[in-house]
Amino acid sequence: PNPNPNPNPNPNPNPLKKKARATGAHELRAAAVIHALAPTSHYSRDSEGALRRTYEHTLHLADDLALRSLALPALACGVASFPAATGARAALDAVEQHAARRQLLLEPSAAEPPQTLEFVLQDERVYAAFADAAHARWGTKKGR
Repeated sequence: PNPNPNPNPNPNPNPLKKKARATGAHELRAAAVIHALAPTSHYSRDSEGALRRTYEHTLHLADDLALRSLALPALACGVASFPAATGARAALDAVEQHAARRQLLLEPSAAEPPQTLEFVLQDERVYAAFADAAHARWGTKKGR
């Protein structure tokens, strides 16, 4: 008899451990599609931190793929029902931390970060939450 009743030969008990993976873009006019595994509930103790880490993994993967532009949705703010303000805070925290880390670690051989980062938001409510969070964090600048 088999002492291991698990039919999965993969020794890794969590095959979805990575928060983001890339696939080919197929017929899309893009270099790649990054699939992100966001938290499914905003009720857990560290749900905002988990969402921020999902964005961080996505940004790191974009760097690894040397993508010149990146379009991100408001992860978890749809079906998972995260509050839009929480999603915006997590997304902007990740972007800010990632940019700061890249400036500290940038080496001549390192891939260039994306030149364009765009949030593609599902509706006016989510757009307003992201705009409010950005204005609270960075203010507004003339000419923008």
